[in-house]
Amino acid sequence: MHLPKIPIGTILGVLILLGLGYYLWVIQEENFQAQLEDLANQIKEKERKKKQVLADKQEKLSAIDQQINLYRQQVNLIKRLIGADMVAWSVVFEDLTYLVPKETVWLKSFQCEGDAKILMQGTARSDPNLDPKKNEGKKIMTSIAKFIENLDECYYIDNVYLSSSQKSQMHGQDIYQFSLSAKIDRTKKNSDGGGESGSGEGTDSSGGGTAAPAGGGE
Repeated sequence: MHLPKIPIGTILGVLILLGLGYYLWVIQEENFQAQLEDLANQIKEKERKKKQVLADKQEKLSAIDQQINLYRQQVNLIKRLIGADMVAWSVVFEDLTYLVPKETVWLKSFQCEGDAKILMQGTARSDPNLDPKKNEGKKIMTSIAKFIENLDECYYIDNVYLSSSQKSQMHGQDIYQFSLSAKIDRTKKNSDGGGESGSGEGTDSSGGGTAAPAGGGE
């Protein structure tokens, strides 16, 4: 009995080919992994540089903002020193002589509260030109309403509010003691284009005054 011949050469050749293939596959896999790691490192480096650039820009913007704020503070300080943002009260008082209805309303006090709020107290009597048959109290309140209307129409005065009004007597004549508040818009009052003084708007045709009633006083 003859045994078949084993193709030793062929088997060795196949084994060599398999070994070579496995070796090449391992080498390629290692190269591929190395390339992936290199790409990942490049991506991380680019992201790091990107974050650094953004951080540098943010730092520069913050420095610019601080510089702008510093300039604004300096400008505001200069304005305060030269009085650019202050109300010219002498002009306001001059305007009040036109805004206060003549012969019916008299101011007793004028007070500034804070930067722009003003408080006024005064006395009002009835308008002698109104219908004598009209209720006296209503005529006096009409005088106060006219004063408030004049203030409302003044371009730099806003938020006029009648705080209180109380009826009383002075020299046998019915009067009302009143208090009101308002705000002065300094940006309008100090601007060149704000318009003319309060005397040009909302004034009583008969002029105005702040003196006490003739022969009167409290």
